[in-house]
Amino acid sequence: MSDSLTAKPPTRVLLADRDSAHRDTVARLLAAAPHRRYTLDWVKTTDDVLGAIAADAHDVCLLGDHLDQGDPAAVLTETVATGWRAPVILLVDIDYPEYEREVRDLGGADYLVWPDLSAPLLDRALRNALERKKDEDKLRATKEDLIRRLLDLQDAMERVEQQGAEHAGMAEQFDGKTLNGWIPKIVGSPAGDNARDTFIVKDGAITVSYAGYERFQNRFGHLFYKTPFKAYR
Repeated sequence: MSDSLTAKPPTRVLLADRDSAHRDTVARLLAAAPHRRYTLDWVKTTDDVLGAIAADAHDVCLLGDHLDQGDPAAVLTETVATGWRAPVILLVDIDYPEYEREVRDLGGADYLVWPDLSAPLLDRALRNALERKKDEDKLRATKEDLIRRLLDLQDAMERVEQQGAEHAGMAEQFDGKTLNGWIPKIVGSPAGDNARDTFIVKDGAITVSYAGYERFQNRFGHLFYKTPFKAYR
């Protein structure tokens, strides 16, 4: 075995099949796999399968058709329903043309036929299933990131729309020609007295004019609207 293989952590395989001869076959084939190291755990009942899946300690499951519940498709359906994302490969006694479609429809990764099993075939099926899972995980992460970005964009657009509405409301409070509705307050003068025409409208905007002042004398001023604003930025 090459150094590159021994340096990588082994792939953890769960075999679900009550036939000990099947266990021995899979163990022998995995030990002879040319491209990857494997560890094998063996369970014999559906409850043990679901318990092992709940522990989430395996990278892939080989689901045989020799369990306490005779229908492996039902066990596959129950396995997928738990939300376990590791690939599940069915091991069956007889090949049927419709198996591939049915297995994929049920959420399985692939199926293999016991009489055809060999170390290279099993190794390739496991590696392909794990690679597809990796690609699916990347696609799922990309999709989730895209959804988050779209939600952030939607939130930003709503904020911009809200700010635009508030800005539009402020624009309506100024007619662009007069100070109607605006209340000046200048130091030394009562509220409402625009002393020395400090605030004027010029070119459609409110501005400050010091044309009536000989000296400033710290006569600071403020301009208020007749009704409070909902928000100010």
